[in-house]
Amino acid sequence: MKRVAAVSTATAVAHVLREEILSRQDGDLYLGQENELLARLGVSRPSLRQAVRLLQAEGILTVRRGHHGGLYGQRPDAAGVAHMASVFLRTRRASFADLSATHALITTECARLAALNPDPAERGRLLTFVDADAGGDARDHARARAQWGVLLAEIARSPTLQLFEDVLGSLSRYPTSRPFLLDPDSVALAWEQCRWIAEAVRDGDADTAAMLCREHEDAMARYLRDQPDDLLGW
Repeated sequence: MKRVAAVSTATAVAHVLREEILSRQDGDLYLGQENELLARLGVSRPSLRQAVRLLQAEGILTVRRGHHGGLYGQRPDAAGVAHMASVFLRTRRASFADLSATHALITTECARLAALNPDPAERGRLLTFVDADAGGDARDHARARAQWGVLLAEIARSPTLQLFEDVLGSLSRYPTSRPFLLDPDSVALAWEQCRWIAEAVRDGDADTAAMLCREHEDAMARYLRDQPDDLLGW
């Protein structure tokens, strides 16, 4: 690893360590003890410790104490990233209607890519999920629907789309003064539509999966537009 000059800032130290962590394979994330890193990087202890705090905040580094202690890289948790992104959107007062419109674009592409997954077993996971989790009240549906979207993106084999699904799912779990709730008939219809999408994904029919998913998301967007403003507020 390239040596960092003593005058470098903690940001530069963090950059070097970040690149080292991200370039390594899972299971090979031990960076060394503090004194070893001080000698290897040629930086001051305060600069190294500040860099460590920066990387801990990013979720890609942890410090272990005791036997086998030292600095270890780790893979960031998608849920943590999604949480921060959803907080950002809340500070911008993003409405449920706006989120729904964006979600329609993301989920439609997820459905198309999922149907193109060459592994039949993976494509069938979505239908298995629908069969197991359909039912329950509106709150159960909201939770399961967020999981359904993440699974769809996972089957699509797109980490980027999966992150966006995680963000939208994280937003849907925030408490609100009056959360919008689907009536029982709408919940049943929503699950029926999810089943149609899952069947198209299982069959590898990308065009039908995308079309059904877009129709489903557009129906949800229309439902949200018809709700009172205070029902859609945070």
